Amino acid sequence: DVSWIYKTLVTDDWRCATVKSRTVNVRSGPGRKYSRTFSEPARKYDSFRILTKKGVWVKVRDEWGSVGWINKRYLWFD
Repeated sequence: DVSWIYKTLVTDDWRCATVKSRTVNVRSGPGRKYSRTFSEPARKYDSFRILTKKGVWVKVRDEWGSVGWINKRYLWFD
């Protein structure tokens, strides 16, 4: 799908990422050894604000304020 949005409604202040795999676990830290933080995996096309990066891991925040880590190979970046 292609959509248009009015320029004053968007910002360059934040970076965002979107899940590109069917599902992906969101972890409490930057690695597979950390526990899952969300009750369910993130699903394809779920979007997150990028907070920071550490190696191949990206710390993200969802629209409800929950924070976790996702491996960057499962994400598209804006």
